[in-house]
Amino acid sequence: MNIDAPVSKIFCGSLSGIAITSQDEVYCWGDNGSGETGIPSSRVSNWTMNHDLCYKEITNVGIHTYQTIILTRSGQVLICGNNSNNQLGAVMETSQGVKRSTQLEELCRKFSNKTPFVTGGFQHMIVYFADGGK
Repeated sequence: MNIDAPVSKIFCGSLSGIAITSQDEVYCWGDNGSGETGIPSSRVSNWTMNHDLCYKEITNVGIHTYQTIILTRSGQVLICGNNSNNQLGAVMETSQGVKRSTQLEELCRKFSNKTPFVTGGFQHMIVYFADGGK
């Protein structure tokens, strides 16, 4: 698949990655054994468009080996991948591969005057807040 628009953001993890174009299209690639790209396939080779993530105005992405957490401008916290230790928080189904974390959305609302960022580890994810507003 060719990407027609310039890539404006790239987020990479241990085994997978996400690219966002200037037209807010989202492409994923890499190992997807735990569903960390949000695409229902065990391996995402080449650049595969993730239609569930397109046009969401993604502001930050944290990718690690088995899970991905995505923050949007509207305050949604989208998650993909392994949640066996509840490292992605309480979830609400939105599609087969991408889910919403209602627990983390509530945390972001509580600190709405700060800018949220995400990062992850082998079996955990971290959301932290910086001064400066959104």
